[in-house]
Amino acid sequence: MNSAGTKSFLFLQTIASPFFKQLGMQLAKEGHSVHKVNFNGGDWLFWNGFNEINFTARPSEFKNFVSEIFERSKITDIILFGDCRPWHEKAVELAKFANIRVWVFEEAYLRPHWVTLEAGGVNGNSSFSFPPAIKSSDRVSNSRPKAQPVGGGLKLRISYDFAYNFSNLFLKWKFPHHKTHRPYAIWHEYATWCRRLVKLTWQRKQAHKAIETLSTCKDPVFLFPLQLDSDSQLRTHSEFADLKEAIDFVLKSFATNASKNSRLLIKNHPLDNGMIDYRHHIGKQAAEFGITSRISYIDGGDLNKILSFCTGVITINSTVGMTALDKDVPVMVLGKAIFSVKGLVSKHEDIKFWNTPSKPDQTLYKMFKDSLMMHCHVNGNFYTKPGIHLAVANSLSRLISSTKVRKRT
Repeated sequence: MNSAGTKSFLFLQTIASPFFKQLGMQLAKEGHSVHKVNFNGGDWLFWNGFNEINFTARPSEFKNFVSEIFERSKITDIILFGDCRPWHEKAVELAKFANIRVWVFEEAYLRPHWVTLEAGGVNGNSSFSFPPAIKSSDRVSNSRPKAQPVGGGLKLRISYDFAYNFSNLFLKWKFPHHKTHRPYAIWHEYATWCRRLVKLTWQRKQAHKAIETLSTCKDPVFLFPLQLDSDSQLRTHSEFADLKEAIDFVLKSFATNASKNSRLLIKNHPLDNGMIDYRHHIGKQAAEFGITSRISYIDGGDLNKILSFCTGVITINSTVGMTALDKDVPVMVLGKAIFSVKGLVSKHEDIKFWNTPSKPDQTLYKMFKDSLMMHCHVNGNFYTKPGIHLAVANSLSRLISSTKVRKRT
């Protein structure tokens, strides 16, 4: 600590949203020291001049740069969005070595109306654990936080994302050595998004038709919801190098182990940029395995409708797995997922899943969900005005009340 219980917070790379700045300003109002490192034009735009330090040097100089800030500003806590970005991985390593507390924000495990806030890491790096002993206690359920509805704010999210990346382009001169953590150039992504949007109305109609047909089918129907190819959940917290490799694995497992009358529905991610032609890839692979007539691919459609009739869900580590568990649908997990708990899901080695999938233990799931909500979530969102207000207020109490900061040597 600095003095009289105050802390010194360092914000790193932000989300495309006013959330980080509003949280920082509120921490400052509470008497804490607040600092921000800007890595690009988007960071600069959304933080907008409040105790900021621009990192304009080469990546090789970052460790010395951030170490000096730790010492000079007597940093006690760092705050960041997503812990798998290259800058953040380096900063987290240094912070943990210096006994500085790490706070990570991310999109929520449980949606909507929540954001994830964890100490140390999120997703595959999360320290959250669910001990079996909790099953015999209703202590957690009694303290489960209540959610105030805040909506999703999709239109705002899109506009903020555009503003963030537009600023990156036009302020490139200010941050000459910055490289995005995304695998594709953002303007290439936007171009393919435009192409996808042109087809979206037709694709949604096709998806609706396919869902209606499968909903009346008497054969078992399995759902494989795709994740974003750029998602760190896939690239960092699974054994797959990319999404195509994961698709190939699922198709082969289905062809080898599922009954001949079963169907597999593959649903594209709603925020996919359209750069990869999954329809073509899936069709080619399905033909190779001799299962073309049993595979359906859709780009759109009502997830809840699908879950109402599907036999089981196969996921790498998508939050769709949590939605499926909520609806008592059997789930097979292929990657490292926070909900990969014995009694809730099957692992990919369990080939019996394709013929006799096991439903989740709902008593266990309720306790798991309550515990996850209490320890890893705060009510609010990153985009809407009421959502940001709630998320700031609820995050503040957790950030300030935590005293697990050791004296640095």
